[in-house]
Amino acid sequence: MLAAHTPIPERPAAPPREPARAGDRKPPGSLGDLKAVLRRLERASMGGRWGVLETGLAPVDAALPGGGLERGRLHELTGEAAMGFALFLLARIDGPILWIRDDGRPAGLYGPGLVQRGIDPARLAIAHAAKPDDALWVAEEALRDGSLAAVLLDTGQSVALTPARRLQLAAEGGGALGLILTRGSNGAGLHPATLDTRWRIDAAPGRQHQARLLELERCRGGRPARFRMEEEWDGFAPRRKALAVDLAAAPVHGPVAA
Repeated sequence: MLAAHTPIPERPAAPPREPARAGDRKPPGSLGDLKAVLRRLERASMGGRWGVLETGLAPVDAALPGGGLERGRLHELTGEAAMGFALFLLARIDGPILWIRDDGRPAGLYGPGLVQRGIDPARLAIAHAAKPDDALWVAEEALRDGSLAAVLLDTGQSVALTPARRLQLAAEGGGALGLILTRGSNGAGLHPATLDTRWRIDAAPGRQHQARLLELERCRGGRPARFRMEEEWDGFAPRRKALAVDLAAAPVHGPVAA
C-alpha cells in the first residue's frame, strides 16, 4: 500500500519593496576612502603586532599613525644628513643591531662617536657585503631571524619591487625595525610600495646645536609633514637633548620646542 503524498505548501510571496527614495541613497565612497579603509584593516591585523619605536620628538610622533615608527616595517632615510638621523633612532633601541653596507666599503662608524650618541658599540654588528645582491640576502635573513632589534641596510642601489617585497615580508615576520639608508641621488632605495615611511633629512642652519630638516615624504596611513630638529650633546658623555618643531605650525626660524 502506498503512503499518501502530502503536498508541500508554497512559500508565501515576499511583500513588495517600496522604491528607494533619492534622498535615502548614500553616495558611493571615493577611491581614497576605500584605500583608507584598507589601510585601517591592514594595520588592525598586522601593524600593531610588534609595537612602535617612539622618536622622543613629540611633533614627529604625533604625525605618525601609531605614535612612532612601526617595528616590523621598512623605513627609508635619504638626504645629506640621513646617517645622523639613523644613529639618533638606533640610540633609542634596546637590543642588537645589524648594519649592512652593500659595496664592500667600511660603514664609516667610529666607536667613541657611537658612544657619544648613546649607542653601545658592543651591540652593533657590521656586515660588509661585496655585492648589492649579497647585502639584500643578508638583510632579508636578518629581518626574518627575529633576534635583532633593528636591521639597517646602507645602500646606493635602487631595489626593485620583488626583492623589496621580500624584505618587507621578512620584517613583518621577524619584528625588527627595518631602516633603509640610501646614498647618493641616483634614485637609490626601495620600491615605495614596500615602505611604511620615507624620510628626507638635510642639514639646516643652527645656532649652537646640530640642526636638521626632517621631511616625511611618505607615510602609510598618514600625511606628509616637515619638521626642524636640533640636537646637542654633553661633551662625549652619552647624554643629549633633541627637540623638534612642526614647520606647518611654526615659522622655519621660530623657537624649537620639545
